[in-house]
Amino acid sequence: MTADLCTGPAWVDRNPVLRFDGRAALDLLGRRLSFEAHPERECTGASVADASGSLTHRACPRGRPATRGRQCAECTADDQFRFAHHAHRGGYVPAALDDYLRSPHFVYVATFADGVSKVGTAVDHRKVGRLDEQGPLAATFVVAASDGRAARGFEDLVTDRLGLTQFKNRSSKVAALLTATSRVEVLGLHEQTVSDSLDALATEPEAELIRESWVPPAAQSDLLHALDASSVGRYPHPLTEGEHCLTVRAMAGATALVTVNDDDALFLADLGSLAGHRLRPGDVRSAPVPTQLGLF
Repeated sequence: MTADLCTGPAWVDRNPVLRFDGRAALDLLGRRLSFEAHPERECTGASVADASGSLTHRACPRGRPATRGRQCAECTADDQFRFAHHAHRGGYVPAALDDYLRSPHFVYVATFADGVSKVGTAVDHRKVGRLDEQGPLAATFVVAASDGRAARGFEDLVTDRLGLTQFKNRSSKVAALLTATSRVEVLGLHEQTVSDSLDALATEPEAELIRESWVPPAAQSDLLHALDASSVGRYPHPLTEGEHCLTVRAMAGATALVTVNDDDALFLADLGSLAGHRLRPGDVRSAPVPTQLGLF
């Protein structure tokens, strides 16, 4: 069978899927993923304007190796969404991105299982899906902004006044779930950070302050319940090479709760690491996995 280029997990209508270039996405919940991963990392393409003036994903035209994150140098240069991060500071903005930035946006505060919070923005039509992809323990929308530029300005203000980060990497999210702080404590930290953020924003007359909670999707709630009910370890084999056989039981962001081969023990696996790797489906098995959590 051919090896298809995986572009990573995503959330569609509150359900996790695994996306590929040139083929339909796979629904992940209950899915048995049995594949061999090619270790070479390829470019996953760029966000560019289509004929209608909307931003859309374009596969890498030359199938080059990824040299910066998930992209080759050419796709990094062609990616039009990268200009969004500096648009509110007067930076260059392509026409298609300008249309996107004119849409209503929201500013949110998200708190993860280790109690660390971040501030971020989401366009109106993706406000829920954006947080589903992030996988926080709790999140609250704090500003309804007229457009993306204003939202990013408010985001920077919260960072400047409270020191909140605007980025949390995937590996730290997996670690946070494995060594989670008390959920009650995390929720308390989240509520305090939301209150502090609203206080910081209250001096801005243009900010339409709100306090709208994000409700985690069912698949994430199932993962958290499993963590509460049983011992869970990190899947110890790198997904980016070799053979793997995993069944997805639940998801939080890009982190999957899985069983391995035909065993019942639960592990967390970072499916986000698959982006840029070719996967060849087949009747294969994962290498043996020790179950003593102290080994991890």
